[in-house]
Amino acid sequence: MRCEFVVLLKKNYQENREWKPSSCSIKKIKILLTERALRIKIKKQLMVQQHDYKLMKGIAMDEELKSLNIKLIKSIDAQIKIIENDIEKVIHNDQSLSQQQKLIRSVPGVAKFYHGHYYQKQKVLQL
Repeated sequence: MRCEFVVLLKKNYQENREWKPSSCSIKKIKILLTERALRIKIKKQLMVQQHDYKLMKGIAMDEELKSLNIKLIKSIDAQIKIIENDIEKVIHNDQSLSQQQKLIRSVPGVAKFYHGHYYQKQKVLQL
């Protein structure tokens, strides 16, 4: 019984010693991904609203609201692209993450995935 306890204690010590807190780069990426997800959620809601505007044709507000909606979606798309570029910069500036990214992308069939698109070998596949 005592021997098992010592082995378990030693194992836990080694596991805890190897744990390291997330790097600053990882924290930045998590924040950026959260912001990106929020904007994608808002964009989806705006796209659903476009369908609702079709039901307002009798009120004669549908075109004005649809125009405002499209402007908002374009703005959100631009923000998403900025966030994605920021994520790429963070990865590129962190040697470990950059190496991991190169390794992952070297696997056949693995592609970049951003903003509802797969980027793979010069092709853009719309989802």
